[in-house]
Amino acid sequence: MHWINREDKIDWGIVPHLAGNSQFTSGNMFVYLRKWFMATGANNPWGNIYGGIQTSIHEYVNDNNTSNRGYDFPMHAEIAFAPGIYREKYNIAFPLRWGMGTTLNHRSSYMYAGPSLNVTFNLSPTLILQSQFNGTIGIGVGENALYLPIPSLLTLGLYYRF
Repeated sequence: MHWINREDKIDWGIVPHLAGNSQFTSGNMFVYLRKWFMATGANNPWGNIYGGIQTSIHEYVNDNNTSNRGYDFPMHAEIAFAPGIYREKYNIAFPLRWGMGTTLNHRSSYMYAGPSLNVTFNLSPTLILQSQFNGTIGIGVGENALYLPIPSLLTLGLYYRF
């Protein structure tokens, strides 16, 4: 996270995410721009609006034979309004998100919307522990079928602020 203009309360950031097990590996990067809102005379903001783009790579192992792999390359854009309680040591935010995207190596596209709950603890000025409960729901269409894109319902991450 980095301030573009501290007086206008605009910042940007990059959030990497890695996950995996023996059947699935995923990596993505979310680049965002955010505008914060504060009441006159307040020390802390009451919310923000942000927009961002996420690119991903997902590797699937279809069976125990590691030479039988599949890859997906999704990309999406998202906007959100995130009111909440923002403090120096913790944040509790209630983002309302909307986004749309595509899977670059397949002829498919998807759209999603819904609420989330984000809880963040600032362990130090640079180390952040964050959890997110994701309530978004979506619909997608591919060459031969409709599908439901289902996000991770719960994520837990440890982030470093530069």
